[in-house]
Amino acid sequence: MSDSLQILSFQPVALRVADLGPFQGGAVEVVDFTDDDDQPCNLYMLLSGNGRGKTTLFEGLVYLVGLLQPQRPADTPTPRWLLDNRRARLQLDVRVSMRRGLATHTLLLSILANGEGGDELEFWDSEKLENVGCGSWARFGYTEGHRAPVSPKALYPTTEGPDWQAELHRALGDAVDGQPSGFEDPVALAPTVLFFTANRDIMPTNGDERRRLAMPDDWGWSLVRRIDQEGGVWFSSPDNLLVWMAWLDDGRLERAQALINERVFKGRPKFLQGVRKTPPEAIVVNEGQEHRLDQLSSGERAMVQLVLRLGAHMTRNTWLIVDEVDLHLHPRWEHRMMRILKELASAQPGLTILVTSQSRELLQAFAYHLPETGRGLRKGGHFIERDLDTTDEEEA
Repeated sequence: MSDSLQILSFQPVALRVADLGPFQGGAVEVVDFTDDDDQPCNLYMLLSGNGRGKTTLFEGLVYLVGLLQPQRPADTPTPRWLLDNRRARLQLDVRVSMRRGLATHTLLLSILANGEGGDELEFWDSEKLENVGCGSWARFGYTEGHRAPVSPKALYPTTEGPDWQAELHRALGDAVDGQPSGFEDPVALAPTVLFFTANRDIMPTNGDERRRLAMPDDWGWSLVRRIDQEGGVWFSSPDNLLVWMAWLDDGRLERAQALINERVFKGRPKFLQGVRKTPPEAIVVNEGQEHRLDQLSSGERAMVQLVLRLGAHMTRNTWLIVDEVDLHLHPRWEHRMMRILKELASAQPGLTILVTSQSRELLQAFAYHLPETGRGLRKGGHFIERDLDTTDEEEA
């Protein structure tokens, strides 16, 4: 059996924030990602109206995971939204199962970002750890205040037994520069977070930019990947990603085509045909007419972008986070999107899907109160309902 560390699972348990964005007054907003059996959900929906903090919570979550990024430059800037909230306190609890040789262990890792000092927002005693199936608790991050930049570190290091937190950090460091092995066929165990922001879209590629065959800028493994507006720059465009997969000639492009056509265009006279050489770009055919990706409808672009980026970059431990998942989607597309998300969560045991929405159509398709454990779905949700201070909140 291999002596290298294997990360068997990487699952969110809870997110807590205080004095961040609209969540002021010292009260702690708790997002519990577990189900009634204290097991982490693999399909989770965060609901609220506009301006009530959905984006704030997910931005905070993604920021905290990013503190674990290996080889994180010492001058990495702290986001402005956090610097402007100097009293803000955040805590993300993650259940991490690991194996080295014959030894296995499940760790509860709390990632902290505390403003004006202070301890963790939740203290995990032995009883709480047992409830979520964890054998030990470790803390990582900073408590000395938000600065530009900050230096996250292990807090209260373990002094007895194996240092599983240190093992985890070494494993993440070893994953740097790792290459994806297939399309929606993950082999790598290192966790990755794919955050689709509300600004996501596929834009036209700059016509004056020289296009040449080159590895995409974001091809290798990364702990956190933000997906916003894409396409304007060739080297980070969806077109270049598809052209690169065609050049690899290992079946990835064909699988990407099949999944995009099945999930996005099924039942319609439109399909992703492949890529052409001059100019190098993806081609969608609709009733004999050729179109670029950026010429699709907004809903189609959103769906294609999600299927393409997830398939290209996912590992066996992936968090797919989509802010305003219903954005640009017609009601019938919302039902299709939820069907796709459920199929993904069911088919990929290590995939955790977290979405925000304010759509009644999507909530109906989510069917929170209808158990689907037979499909391998563990559903959960959180509704932001307390009165909030929205004077400084610009995002949903």
